[in-house]
Amino acid sequence: MTSIIDKRKAKRSIIRIKVFDSISDKLIGNTIDLNSDGMLLVGSNEVTLGQEISVRLEHTFNASKNITLKAKVVWHMASVKAGMYNTGFYFIDATPEQTSFIDALIDELAM
Repeated sequence: MTSIIDKRKAKRSIIRIKVFDSISDKLIGNTIDLNSDGMLLVGSNEVTLGQEISVRLEHTFNASKNITLKAKVVWHMASVKAGMYNTGFYFIDATPEQTSFIDALIDELAM
């Protein structure tokens, strides 16, 4: 049986970027792991499995490198830190340009 982890094709990188709901402009949390397919986010908000959110990833040093795209919650669980949650998001219908943009962002900011 193939797990969701085995299905990951994109290179995963430890990246810290603030993520906002692009509609409400509220901070959702910060990325822990980012790739062109999705992200692991830590934040204080509970979300619903399967929920779709329009998110804005904010570049740490250059606002012209912010990107907005649609993401779907694929898993969600309480963090070891009280009041925080870890959430796995999958990017929905990302264009080739958005995927390339995320890859370039990762190359620039990867630890």
